[in-house]
Amino acid sequence: MESDRTELKICEDCVLYHATGDLPPDRDREFEILSGEEELGRLDPDFEDGGEGYEEFSSNPCEACGVKDPGSRYRAWTQEAL
Repeated sequence: MESDRTELKICEDCVLYHATGDLPPDRDREFEILSGEEELGRLDPDFEDGGEGYEEFSSNPCEACGVKDPGSRYRAWTQEAL
């Protein structure tokens, strides 16, 4: 079975969750992040500030949890079985 890495842009809360397993205290955010994980699976985040995949400010929604609040976006990858 082959796998294909899909690149996503995700918010800081999703980066922290996928890197450490810690969820924010806000129950609504927790639900959004866990729903995104259920749909996409675990992500492999690139959480290097200032790195090639980092956007300090973006008005685009998080591609993992769907939050529409503007803020930092980080590159992350998901594994998809073909």
